[in-house]
Amino acid sequence: MLVIGVSTVDIILSVIYTLIILLFARIIRKSVCTPATKKYFVLFIFLKVVYAIFFVLLHAYYYKGGDTFLYFAGAKFVATQIAYDPTRAFSFLFGGIEVFEQVVYTGGFLSYAFRDPSTISMFQITTLFYYLGFKQIMATTILMSAFSAIGVWSIFSVFCKLYPKAIKLFAWGTLFYPTLCIWGSGILKDTIIIFAIGLMFKSFYQIRNKQKITSSIIMVFFGSLICMDLKPYILYSFLPPMLLWQYSAITSSLKNRLIRYSIAPFILISFMLAGFYFLNSISENAGKYSLNNIQEMAEGFQSWHNYLAENRGQTGYSLGEVNYTPIGVLSKSPQAFFVTFYRPLPFEISNIATAFESIQSTILLFLTLFLIIKIGLINIFKNIFKNTHVRSFLLFSIIMGIATGITSFNYGALSRYKIPILPFYTAALAILYIEGKKVKAKKLYV
Repeated sequence: MLVIGVSTVDIILSVIYTLIILLFARIIRKSVCTPATKKYFVLFIFLKVVYAIFFVLLHAYYYKGGDTFLYFAGAKFVATQIAYDPTRAFSFLFGGIEVFEQVVYTGGFLSYAFRDPSTISMFQITTLFYYLGFKQIMATTILMSAFSAIGVWSIFSVFCKLYPKAIKLFAWGTLFYPTLCIWGSGILKDTIIIFAIGLMFKSFYQIRNKQKITSSIIMVFFGSLICMDLKPYILYSFLPPMLLWQYSAITSSLKNRLIRYSIAPFILISFMLAGFYFLNSISENAGKYSLNNIQEMAEGFQSWHNYLAENRGQTGYSLGEVNYTPIGVLSKSPQAFFVTFYRPLPFEISNIATAFESIQSTILLFLTLFLIIKIGLINIFKNIFKNTHVRSFLLFSIIMGIATGITSFNYGALSRYKIPILPFYTAALAILYIEGKKVKAKKLYV
């Protein structure tokens, strides 16, 4: 198993980078924060750095391995090839799998990775941080974590603009949710994905509000390209709810009911066709992640994660026999959704990692039950149908939550795969709580 240790040079460099990042955070705080959110910014950035350091130490000295070392080694390999032949730097940093097929590598542990385009993309992305981190793993991780903070803060800032009264709830559900913090702070695909999701979400918000439309469209495409290179299936879950979000904004802006009801179906059809065409285009270039290969991909994930659970000590879970047909997946959907957000339960704890996850999932379960009791199921469903934000956020959470739960089959993978949806699910719960309190307050004064 590949493990990369932390050197003295790395520690010194990490301290220097930490101080620079925190100083930079204080300088830009006024320009990226509102008066209500600025108190969270420096603390958030500080914790991102702390979690990055913790992530490296955890994998180096507790897990003694992991994908993070594979990506770092891949970046080192790319940098070595560039040093050997600088004229091919652009090809190695931005080229496809065919560039790496021309290189003979005999080191063993990287050989299989060259067959996977998404892993090669991760090598290339990591290489940029590898240079900035002076080829040190902890410094590189800190820089990547700080980079992903842009996406997380973008998500948080949009939530706060939508519901300024729920800022504290959004902060806990987005900035300080432990699973999101730690798995979004390492040299992992998930760290880059949360950046891309934040970039697209903020851009969709600006398009929705007719702000910076051209640049926002460009950012949506840029974020889509990142996801397409690393995890195309996330776009299958994310884009439909965002298009629904845009559709709701357009139809609600039509004040005349006759015009709204006349035009709305055509707008909906146009959005559906545009979304289908875009997703189909993505799928054609997604290789093993294409829509046509969803069943094969899901079965592959299940098989691999079962192997990890049985042979490498990772804690697995079971949904029973899964039939990967529409009806089969639908029948397992409630279990899959529940396992994504609310398991492992306390009696399923078997090690430190599952204990860490169980504490969070149990708290989230109690908060959800509290919401149901406090607000009432009828009011919750009314708000879901009335509130376009909740509807879109929950749709993303449900689609991705089911997909994650039905393919992970071990809690380690589950922790990483669910981080793009955690902010949206917790935000939906927060909004339902705020809106539910408003309804109850109105009834008291009627």
